[in-house]
Amino acid sequence: MRLDDKPVLVPTEVKANDRIRIGKTTLRFVPCCGPDFSWTDEA
Repeated sequence: MRLDDKPVLVPTEVKANDRIRIGKTTLRFVPCCGPDFSWTDEA
């Protein structure tokens, strides 16, 4: 597993918009709570 192109060797906290790669799949962490998130924001 890689976090923002760096290997993850120990438990690591992810932050908003971090990219997580597992094999050939890349995911972006988007938290659905916190001060920077609103259900009413438009993309």
